[in-house]
Amino acid sequence: MFSSRGLFKDVPCPSKHECTLPNCLFKHEEASVEPKVTSDKSQVHNSTAVRSSESPPPAKRRRLDTPEAIRQNDTYIRQTTIQGKQPPQKVTANVLSHDSQPSSQQAPAYLAHGFSINGSSTIASEKSSTTIRTPASSARANRSDTAAKQPASVTRAVSPPPTSRTQKASSPPPKPYRKPADKRGLNPRQIEQSPVKFETRHAYLKKLHKQIEDANNRHRKDFSTQPELILSKEELETQALDDEERIANAYPNPDTYKNNLAHRLAFYTPKKMTAAIWKDTITTTWLTNPNLATLTFTPQKPIDKAATGLSTEAQEVTVLKHLRTGLHQHAKHGYIIKAPDEKAISAVRALQKSNGHNETCDRCGTRFQVFPGRSDPSGQGRLTTKGPCRYHWGRIPRYNGATRGNFPCCGSDAGTEGCQLADHHVFKVSDAARLASLLQFKETPHHNDGRIRGPIVFDCEMSYTSRGLELIRLTALSWPTHTTVLDILVRPIGEILDFNTRFSGVNADMYLSAPDYGHEGKPPKYGPGEPLQIVASPAAARDLLFDHLDPDTPLLGHAIDNDLNACRIIHPFVIDTVLLYPHPKGLPIRYKLRDLARVHLDRRIQENSGDGSEGHDSKEDSAATGDLVRKKVGQKWEELKRSGWWWKGEMLMPPGAAKGLKGGSSL
Repeated sequence: MFSSRGLFKDVPCPSKHECTLPNCLFKHEEASVEPKVTSDKSQVHNSTAVRSSESPPPAKRRRLDTPEAIRQNDTYIRQTTIQGKQPPQKVTANVLSHDSQPSSQQAPAYLAHGFSINGSSTIASEKSSTTIRTPASSARANRSDTAAKQPASVTRAVSPPPTSRTQKASSPPPKPYRKPADKRGLNPRQIEQSPVKFETRHAYLKKLHKQIEDANNRHRKDFSTQPELILSKEELETQALDDEERIANAYPNPDTYKNNLAHRLAFYTPKKMTAAIWKDTITTTWLTNPNLATLTFTPQKPIDKAATGLSTEAQEVTVLKHLRTGLHQHAKHGYIIKAPDEKAISAVRALQKSNGHNETCDRCGTRFQVFPGRSDPSGQGRLTTKGPCRYHWGRIPRYNGATRGNFPCCGSDAGTEGCQLADHHVFKVSDAARLASLLQFKETPHHNDGRIRGPIVFDCEMSYTSRGLELIRLTALSWPTHTTVLDILVRPIGEILDFNTRFSGVNADMYLSAPDYGHEGKPPKYGPGEPLQIVASPAAARDLLFDHLDPDTPLLGHAIDNDLNACRIIHPFVIDTVLLYPHPKGLPIRYKLRDLARVHLDRRIQENSGDGSEGHDSKEDSAATGDLVRKKVGQKWEELKRSGWWWKGEMLMPPGAAKGLKGGSSL
């Protein structure tokens, strides 16, 4: 193609009105024909319109730079210009006003033939839909003049509609998400069994923090374009706390603790901590994806379904039987396996009466008096004496009957004044007869309904009342699916002195606003955001739990003796993670569930508020307990497999069983 440069603009077109070229090089004469309008002003279709033989055909449509279609009131209209002295008019799609309708003398011939959106031609009328078009030559001649008179919103360039690809390209990349930092300061975290004194741990912790800080500063230049690989002040402290706590939990012996901590200090030296190792360390510790493009952080890492090496849940339940501990072992570890008789209960009640209900505070050790059921209109010390209680919520571990170290809650020395203040002194009861004097123990009943009851993992939360430490929340999950079967609040028997929120997770607002269980005939949904329902007593909560238990139902828990005592339950089939993961020094020293979850599941629990002040979540604790048991199930299956056990369907067959013989182990 070539440009005409206007050489033929004064030469008449040989085809005259029969020319159909949109950009003809020759001259065309414009004809003026009056529009034909019906007398009744109604719309006339193109099939009934009569075209004058002298009228030229409508000019072929030509794409303009300005938009031709505008959406207004769900009707498409077209905007154009009319050649002549009158400035271009905007014609609406529904009604042409008298001011905007062109006169018959000024309207070109093609106005007599309307152009509808769906392709059918119509004759313009005063109340009919009309589309106005200009010839190509006219549009070409007046384009610049028309653009100058149109609003900027029409004349500016129009971007194409965004597609999925353009939207993805224009959206900013997601911000990498980091795990939250510990903002409690550089004090060693509380653990069950400290290998050395608090002062020694604190000194090593400061050295470790200094070593990590130096490594962080060395690599600032290496990762100047990747700020996510540089730790903040709080993150440096958290990294040091995590490293020291992991070593202290894994190596309770003082010598091995010091040796492994020395190796960790050497790990951050310039010789070993290269830029590549630093990147890998920060990526795997603080970020979950080394690509650093779409990073997400998952606080909890559930066990893989294939971690046990078993193909079905039924097989897991079958292997679970081999982790069972008998009642005689429970009795050896202090479990209550027999309900106290009435003689022992009567003796305890008589002793309490003669003692005047004097108790020893479980938090500060103060001797005080409690008055269950007492009512005082003044509301000042109506249930207990000796005023408020000042205490340390952290406990110093005991070694051979003596305390050693500092309080983990505030780092203060033993014997210093407490860092917390409560309204009442509180106490707890451990004696079986005294527990039974408040609510008698009950064995798990048999059910004859033919229903198969699978394993249950449960956890209880307690609060302090005028009767001791009582049940206030009960949660039960199915195992191994973790489906919630029961999660309720419980009204204790005594008056509440302290909700014990830091450990129970239950506060006054949650307790007082809880609806009654099954209110308005609606069963609990246990979904996100659903309020916990409350039952009238611990006995009512126990009956609801019994509905999911048979005597041969595996009942799983962590330090489950405390939960069983709170519910006053004697159950023959119990699996306790305290016994599955024993402390090297043996009972009564136990690993905390939080520490077991971090070491064996790489999961952080009981950290709802960062500092733990909002307390435990019994559902979270139950799920962690269930996963700890699943890990032991996988290990037990590996032992059985090495011994020659094999599967016949869902039946676990012993090593000597022939292929054709019946038998095996199944739930």
